[in-house]
Amino acid sequence: MTAVTLKNVSKVFPGDTLAVDSLSMDVNHGEFLVLLGPSGCGKSTVLRMVAGLETPSDGDILLDGQYANDLPPRERNAAMIFQTFALYPHMSVGDNIGFPLKLGKKNGAHSVPEAVGDMAGALGISDLIDRKPNQLSGGQQQRVAMGRALVRRPKLFLMDEPLSNLDIGLRAELRTEISSLVRRHDATTLYVTHDQTEALTMADRVAVLRKGVLQDVGTPDEVYERPATMYVAAFLGTPRMNLLEARVNVFLDRYVALDFGDQELRLPWHDLRGRAVARYHGENIVVGMRAEALAPVAEGQPGQSIQGRVRFYEHHGHETLVFLDIGATAIIPDGIGDKPDLARSGSKPRRRLTGLFSGFGQPSTERREVDTGPIRKSADLVFRLPPHIPIATGQPITTAVHMDALHYFDKFGKRIDVGWTQRALGVSDPASPDTTRHPYARTRPRGPSLRKGPSVTSGDLGFRKRSR
Repeated sequence: MTAVTLKNVSKVFPGDTLAVDSLSMDVNHGEFLVLLGPSGCGKSTVLRMVAGLETPSDGDILLDGQYANDLPPRERNAAMIFQTFALYPHMSVGDNIGFPLKLGKKNGAHSVPEAVGDMAGALGISDLIDRKPNQLSGGQQQRVAMGRALVRRPKLFLMDEPLSNLDIGLRAELRTEISSLVRRHDATTLYVTHDQTEALTMADRVAVLRKGVLQDVGTPDEVYERPATMYVAAFLGTPRMNLLEARVNVFLDRYVALDFGDQELRLPWHDLRGRAVARYHGENIVVGMRAEALAPVAEGQPGQSIQGRVRFYEHHGHETLVFLDIGATAIIPDGIGDKPDLARSGSKPRRRLTGLFSGFGQPSTERREVDTGPIRKSADLVFRLPPHIPIATGQPITTAVHMDALHYFDKFGKRIDVGWTQRALGVSDPASPDTTRHPYARTRPRGPSLRKGPSVTSGDLGFRKRSR
């Protein structure tokens, strides 16, 4: 096993294209870490620098604590699997798998056939051992490529989108095989993909990149349940998280209102979440709601809810996705899949802060392309219904909101941490849909000034449709 450390690593290509921007990250011994991001975010460049196929423009790469920037690829004891299978067309499956052993002379000639046979058996391709690559399916070719990488038992596996050329069924099958084989060989793995399903199902940890900048790193549960930035929140999850612009209005000792334009949600003043969000009084923040945080209820039910009319819906067999027009503004993070930044000629790349309304980053010394910030549009609030439930365009629907499952982001796109301490301590969610409506819920906030009012109970949570 090999531990990998990246210290402020940057890469600038000819033409001043900034591909990786001051990336610092550790990959632990035996860890399966997935680099996740859209095309052009720099993840493959990171992999190639670790492999020794590219040289960093700045920063240090350490392998087991040893400086490795100038270490030749053959001395890194790493095996790389590419998106294209890169098999030798004139060789049989057995010869392709055994080629690294013969080339490296790590085993005697008598042991190569045995090692190849064992690897082919583990991959389920023993009956294909004498075939040529052009006689194999895509999935079979990828298994051969995996066998060639695994057979010499490297300490570090580097995989660059190995499943992207395969159909959905084969991807699901090979995801399981890759995870099992790599862990069985007890090797450290860096795996690059743009597919969130691969990242969330295979990784010990996931590192999310955007335009060469590390946005978040954590276990699959951590990056999904508590994304560090709004960009990560939008990138992970199907369907995408609902991201709604809301103005924060505070009534001291009463509640904090999240004003979406035509309607609002409320957090009680004594709730930890209410106190955290209250700091943004008079400002706009972004409230994130995943589809699983919403559930249709009958109109007039107590508790937090949002109303809207069905704009359209999609049947997916096992579920129906419903999109509601709720009179709110949706925020769409910019630049998903956009071009890398342009670095200033002759200057070292510098680290940028992660941000949202400034384009997920404060300007550094690099010359950058024009960044228009996030996109605002009329919100389509998406939630799930079981299949075969009758629904029609234009139909009014009320959805209960599970307040404990909401996410909050500031104007820079950074996460506002609220409520996690409360959940960790086992305190019940005072904003759950089964609470009763408080009579003060009819009082409407006016203007940005803080208003003093009577104390309220946890029932001050009712939905209120704004009158016009």
